[in-house]
Amino acid sequence: MSDEHNENNGQEMCPPEAGTGMVADSGVNSGTGTPDAAESARNADSTDKTESPGKTGKGFPLKIIFLAAGAVLLAAAVIFCLSMLKTSASGSWLTSYDEARDEARRTGKDVFFCFTGSDWNQESADVFAALSRKDFTAQLDDRFVFCNINIMRDSSRMDAETLETNYRLAGKYAVEDFPFFVLLTAEGDVYGAGVFRFSGNGDILEEATGFISTFDGNRETLVSLKNAVKEAEGVERARRIHAFLSAVYPSQYNEYEEMIRAVPSLDAGNESGLKGSYLLQSAWFDAAALLQAGKAEEAVGCFTGTLDDPAMTPALKQQALYLAAGMYAAGNQASAERIISLLEQAVAMDPQNMGVAQINQIIEGIRQQALDSMRDMSDSIIGQRAVLFVQAEYEALGMDLGQVQMNYLLTTGAKMLGLTLLMVATAVLSGLLSSRTAAKIGMELRGQVFTRVLSFSNNELNKFSIASLITRSTNDIQQVQMVEVMLLRMVLYAPIIGIGGIIRVAGTRTGLSWIIVVAVVAIFVLVMTLLAVAMP
Repeated sequence: MSDEHNENNGQEMCPPEAGTGMVADSGVNSGTGTPDAAESARNADSTDKTESPGKTGKGFPLKIIFLAAGAVLLAAAVIFCLSMLKTSASGSWLTSYDEARDEARRTGKDVFFCFTGSDWNQESADVFAALSRKDFTAQLDDRFVFCNINIMRDSSRMDAETLETNYRLAGKYAVEDFPFFVLLTAEGDVYGAGVFRFSGNGDILEEATGFISTFDGNRETLVSLKNAVKEAEGVERARRIHAFLSAVYPSQYNEYEEMIRAVPSLDAGNESGLKGSYLLQSAWFDAAALLQAGKAEEAVGCFTGTLDDPAMTPALKQQALYLAAGMYAAGNQASAERIISLLEQAVAMDPQNMGVAQINQIIEGIRQQALDSMRDMSDSIIGQRAVLFVQAEYEALGMDLGQVQMNYLLTTGAKMLGLTLLMVATAVLSGLLSSRTAAKIGMELRGQVFTRVLSFSNNELNKFSIASLITRSTNDIQQVQMVEVMLLRMVLYAPIIGIGGIIRVAGTRTGLSWIIVVAVVAIFVLVMTLLAVAMP
């Protein structure tokens, strides 16, 4: 029992395969140790290894393989979609200027603007139709962002805002005709612009590509000069800015205002000799802004303010004064004489300059125009314009017109008051002298009459009554005395006033002085007639 028990315990402690072998070897025939049972156990174990849902025969999980395959397929789909998007986007023509510039800055490509007038001429439509082909855009896609700026003659066929924007762009790039090509670097520097004309004989795409390639040298030069500007400092930077600006298209020159304004500060000592020219150009930007705001006088000051800078040569000063006169003319806020005055100062600055002849022609033209316009004006309007001209001259000289008028009123008023006081004093003195003269004459007449009466004989006294003699020596002499006063104060004074009045009226040149002359002559004739009739 003991041995059998130990043998059974050993069987229970062994692994299943080992226990089965031991039982077979010992010849023990039990329910779990038969050959059929062992074979069933091995088949079951093999089935478990083959049909396990998470493993292959070599031990790799099926789920991982499925996930990897799905990831590969998804990545392929994404790459395919991106390539399709790139294919559809590359070589396509944009129609927005801002979008094209943004795309150029993002990708670093140049911009190819094609200005067309689809209803202006057939050539424009045909050329753009050819350029829209994929074989053309694909050929140049690595170099350019394509943008079409179309301008319709029939405004009803295009959005008003877009049409206005496109017209503004055509003016900005000096578009002369359609189709017109403009080539820009990614930074916006124009290195090629011109009207494209198809010869009609060859391939339009080849000719267009050849036309574009003619500007490759310009691009290389422009980019090189701009890079040189970025690398320099101080006076050398000013020189390189000048070299770069000399290479840009004239229509785009004003786009580089920041560079232009930087030159005077980079070369404060005028070592390069460029400061004066760029001072004048900077003044132009300021003056243009002021003129647009309706401040022509301040705009003129931008140019005249540069005259005192040592860097300004006589030729540059002449140009500054010429531009100042132009600001006055453009603002319509100055008289012709003021404009002519500035132009004459410009001539005096550099009389030997070749531009003097042209300035003199302008001066003569302004004067002739002023004379022609005055022929159709009445005298009163000419006088009013003369007053306005004088006022403008005073303002140009920096004088306060209000104070000038007040000084004139005070001065003239003081003169009038003084003349009035003088006239009062003269009238009093005249009355005094005429009264004393008349009294003296009356006194002498009375003395002579009294002496004469005393020398009368009795017979002579009997011819005159005492009352008659008293009357003759008092009242009659009093009448003579009064007549004398009137002669001295009025009769002699009146011709003086009349002659002086006629002279003053004739000096006014109103055309009515003859009326005064006729009136004076008529009065004189009337007085003489009355005297002739009244005198005994």
